[in-house]
Amino acid sequence: MNIFTLELRMHLRSTIIWTVALLLLVAGFAFGFPVIRQNVAAMNGVLQMMPEGLKKSLGLNVIDLSQPIGVMGFLFMYITLVAAVQAMSLGLSVLSVELRDKTADFLLSKPVKRITIVHAKLAAAITCILSTNLIFAIVARVALDLLSTKPYPLSLFLALVLSVLFIQLFFVSLGALVSVFLSRMKTVIPLALGVVFGFFIVNLLNESLRARPLTPFSPFAYFSTGTLFSHQGFAYLWVGVNFLLVAAFVTGTYLRYLRKDMPSV
Repeated sequence: MNIFTLELRMHLRSTIIWTVALLLLVAGFAFGFPVIRQNVAAMNGVLQMMPEGLKKSLGLNVIDLSQPIGVMGFLFMYITLVAAVQAMSLGLSVLSVELRDKTADFLLSKPVKRITIVHAKLAAAITCILSTNLIFAIVARVALDLLSTKPYPLSLFLALVLSVLFIQLFFVSLGALVSVFLSRMKTVIPLALGVVFGFFIVNLLNESLRARPLTPFSPFAYFSTGTLFSHQGFAYLWVGVNFLLVAAFVTGTYLRYLRKDMPSV
C-alpha cells in the first residue's frame, strides 16, 4: 500500500467526523430558518439594542436574517471555526504521526525519498479537505434552494463555500509547517484549538475596530461575513494574501522536513 492511500485510510474516520459536524451546522440552519423568519421582527429589535461593535464582529450589520443566505452568513463564522480546527489538526498530524508513534525511523528506512513522503502526505491531507468541502457545498446548496423563495446571489454563495476551503488550506499548511519544527507532540487537538482560537479572537477584535487594522493577522478576517456580504463576493486582495501565505507555509514545510533529523527509537 502506498503512502497516499495509507494516509487516506488513517484520516478517514476523523474526516467523516468533521464533515458530519459541518453538516450538523447546515441542518441547524435548515431547521432553524423557518423559526427565524417567523420572528424576524423581534430579532431585528434585539439587534438594534446590541452595541455596534458587537454587531460588526458577528457580521450582523450587513446580513438580512429574513433570507436564507443571510442566516447562512450568520452561521458562517461558526462553520469556518469548525473547518479551521479540522484543517489545523490534520496539518499538525499528517507529518508528525510517525514521531508520535515512534515509527519515523522505520518509514525513512524504506526506499522512498523524503520529498515523496511529503508529496503523498500533503496530497492526502488536501484530498480529505476537498472531500469535506465538496459534501458541505452540495448539502448547503440543496438547503438554500429548498428554503429560498426568491433567487439569491450565486456569487455570494460560491464565496461563502470557497472561503471555507481557502481558510482550511491556510490552516492545514500552517499546521504542517508547525509540526515539522516540533520534535515531540503527544496530541494535536490542544495545539490546534489554541492556534485557531487565537486567530479567531484576533478577527473578532478586528471587526470591532474602525478600519479593521488587524486584518493582515487573521485568515478569518480575509473572509469575514462583513467582507463577503459587503462585496457580494471576495475581496481579492486578501484572497491573494491567503494563497501567498499558503505557498510560504508549504515551502517552509518542505525545506524543514527534508533537512530535519528524525529521532530513532
